[in-house]
Amino acid sequence: MPIDFRSHDTTAKSLSPADRQKYAVQKAELIRARAEQSAADEQLNRFFWQCFEDDDEDEGDDQ
Repeated sequence: MPIDFRSHDTTAKSLSPADRQKYAVQKAELIRARAEQSAADEQLNRFFWQCFEDDDEDEGDDQ
């Protein structure tokens, strides 16, 4: 069964352009590997958290 990326695609809209490119690469790799939905969800959620945490750290530097 193909992976449903709809929620991940929606989340990716909030990423920086560079992170959106990284997301597209990860998404392509998951499709190519025919990953299970749960594995794809776990990997992409980890990726999104890392992106958003990095953004929060960058914003903290401005204060």
